[in-house]
Amino acid sequence: MSAPTPQNRRRGPSVSSLALAALVAAALLGLLSAVLVTGGPRGATPVLKGQLGTRLTINAPIESRAGQIVTLQIAGAPIASDQVQLVQFGSLSTTTSVHKLDAGSASITIDASHTTHAGLIHWVAVAGSASGNASTMITPGNAVDPVTPLVGPRTVIADGDDFTMVVASPTDEFGNPVADDTRLMTTVERPDGTRTRDDISVNAGIAAQVIASQTRAGRVTVSVTAGDAIGPTTSFDQVAGVPAAFRLSADDTPKTADGFTLHTLETGTLLDQYDNLLPDGINVVFGIEGPQGRTQIDSTVQSGTARANFEAPGLPGVVEITARVSGRTGEPLRIDFDPAVSEVSAAAIVDGSDVKLSIGPVRLIAGGYVPDGTDAIVVDADGAVVAKTGLFRGESTMTVPGEVGDSFEIYVLGKLVRVVVAAGDS
Repeated sequence: MSAPTPQNRRRGPSVSSLALAALVAAALLGLLSAVLVTGGPRGATPVLKGQLGTRLTINAPIESRAGQIVTLQIAGAPIASDQVQLVQFGSLSTTTSVHKLDAGSASITIDASHTTHAGLIHWVAVAGSASGNASTMITPGNAVDPVTPLVGPRTVIADGDDFTMVVASPTDEFGNPVADDTRLMTTVERPDGTRTRDDISVNAGIAAQVIASQTRAGRVTVSVTAGDAIGPTTSFDQVAGVPAAFRLSADDTPKTADGFTLHTLETGTLLDQYDNLLPDGINVVFGIEGPQGRTQIDSTVQSGTARANFEAPGLPGVVEITARVSGRTGEPLRIDFDPAVSEVSAAAIVDGSDVKLSIGPVRLIAGGYVPDGTDAIVVDADGAVVAKTGLFRGESTMTVPGEVGDSFEIYVLGKLVRVVVAAGDS
């Protein structure tokens, strides 16, 4: 049988490629196992460098409670080494210390002040050419006072549908969030005196619970405990929402269109569908529409009702009043304002190139003159306003363009009087 030819012989790795692979692996292993520990601030103990060599053994607890002493057992150091350098890589800081070896071994006690932060600690030890590493998980302790509950929103509608949330983040004595799945208990006391307790669990340092509203208005208190740890009580309010149907009323004083008298409006008692009184401070808008146009007055709920004062119109007629509270409009109130003026007297005479108008006295049906400042409006035959004046003691005098035979209409609080210009004294 002939020897295999290069074409049909199975190729194997060459000597040169094996050598190259070995060199690369050695270099990577050297990089991974080398430990360089800084000696701290300038002037501190020089750095110790561990190279590929003897493997140190570090016996460390897998888990320890925060704030507890941790003991490490180190063995396997070269006999020639008389000290070992230990580096503690904690969750918040790094600590370096140097310890004496006895026959290649050491027992190292880590003070409790170095284990107060929960999380994983990596231990790295270097002694001459030997190095080793281990890890310890520092777990948080039990919750301590205070366990402070936070509630928001602080006001909900007492309708059985609205809700709020309570959140707590209990910590141990060192400020570490307690462990996941730690059980907390919430206590919720309602306005009717009923009390409920629920268990909730910590997840990622936080425990939360949704609290649904009920249908009785009042203050709800909330507290949270974690074992023996307690804290302050917080609260939120259940308040009435949209009111049920309501009516308006006005005072019983005579309703005359004098443009001066103030009248009082009042809503009925504002209750929601569950007979809860609306809270103080809720905005109420009164809309008023009458012979002189439309206006509105803002008010607020006080002791379950809302009030507002409005001025009588200056023209007789029907005034319609509405009130809107939390999106609900009450039943409209209609008030018929009677004429206020019993009579208006006036005279017009030529005065040179103009006309002198004398108005008054103007008297009220209720007696006396109209209030000072009441407007008297003068309109010519074309319907244009040519003058407006305020009355004093029911009277006023003015000059307007015109001539003999011209006619004017004078309005005072809706009362009309017509005058024709007469010739003056010659």
